[in-house]
Amino acid sequence: MKSLNTILHRVILPVLLLFPTLLQAQNDTIVARYGMRYVKEHLYYHQGDQMNVIDAELEWPEAIDGQRPATLQALLAHELLGVADNSEFTPAYEAFRNHYGQPVTSLDTLPDPEKYCYTDILLRHMGGVKGRFDTYFLSRTVQPQRFSAQQADTTEALITYDIASQQVLQLNDIVSTQRWLHDLTREEGLGPFMQLVVDHSLVPIPEIVEAMNLENGCLLEQQLLVLGTYTVDGQKVKFTSLFSYDDMLNASDDGWTTAASYLTQPGRELIKAKPGKGKKRRGKTAENPTVSIYQGTGQPIYTLCDEAPAFPGGAAAMKQFLTDHLQLPTDESLVNKGKCLAEFLVKADGTISDIVVIETISPLVDREIVRVLRSMPRWTPGRMAGQPVDVRMKIPVQFTTVD
Repeated sequence: MKSLNTILHRVILPVLLLFPTLLQAQNDTIVARYGMRYVKEHLYYHQGDQMNVIDAELEWPEAIDGQRPATLQALLAHELLGVADNSEFTPAYEAFRNHYGQPVTSLDTLPDPEKYCYTDILLRHMGGVKGRFDTYFLSRTVQPQRFSAQQADTTEALITYDIASQQVLQLNDIVSTQRWLHDLTREEGLGPFMQLVVDHSLVPIPEIVEAMNLENGCLLEQQLLVLGTYTVDGQKVKFTSLFSYDDMLNASDDGWTTAASYLTQPGRELIKAKPGKGKKRRGKTAENPTVSIYQGTGQPIYTLCDEAPAFPGGAAAMKQFLTDHLQLPTDESLVNKGKCLAEFLVKADGTISDIVVIETISPLVDREIVRVLRSMPRWTPGRMAGQPVDVRMKIPVQFTTVD
């Protein structure tokens, strides 16, 4: 059976040809219509004898449709990083890490296992409709051991960002809570919306349950994804339901009232939208929307240098590496043809860091390209006046189907 995890992580195989080239970045910031920052870190921090282990895997939106999505960023900073009144990624992420103390540089003795705390944060871009909305899944889990000073916490949410209105929508903003709750109390059985939820659950829901609740939901193109729970024998069981707008139009118990009528006005406008046909954006467009590429360390970053960084074996070897390691969907409907443009830092030690996708194919393909870029062997670093330096590079990867 499929689950939310299946929707977020698909098993994929290569079917496309790619044509990468390599470019040095030409300026210190990127003026972009789109920007997605990819962060994946396993960190050890300490506060005295308290040990904190942090796993972060983030796909952080820097620019959407030519704007910095400040409303969305502020919510993500609060819900995911525990930081209020700060939507810029770099200071928000720094404040999140500082909450856990200082980085561990060495250990003289093994810390007490009962003083550990394990924190996992995940932010996953799930797609959307260009010019209309973007959707994200976030989760935050804090698991302190017996003598840790940290507070336990579990947060999970699906978020739909309305690009035109710059508003963040959750399930109750898309579907009328009052109406679906009424569906559960009808003497004649479930109403059309909740019956649709049950019928399209990715795991079977028993006919008789003690309770049922919808907890999260978001839009996926012309589909609605809903997360909920049902209770049997006092035990809560999670379920995921996924259905289309057409399914909602066809779901009716009296021939007149359909599940689609449960949508709020914002939900109806967004789910019926055609790609690129968004309503006029409210407010001003950012005069110079930029994607911040580097979390500064005080070291200079070069966009042009005396000797450019080089992949081991050169451009041909890099193309072969990408071809050998990229795993892409066999279903063409999951892959938009076109170009993915990624920018990254080749550090003075030859390692790759700070990857941002600035032209997107799809979240699925972008994520796979980032994974392979992270796995590349050390480069020969760029040099300025004979010394190795940090250099920013771009790599466009063009996709076309195999005849």
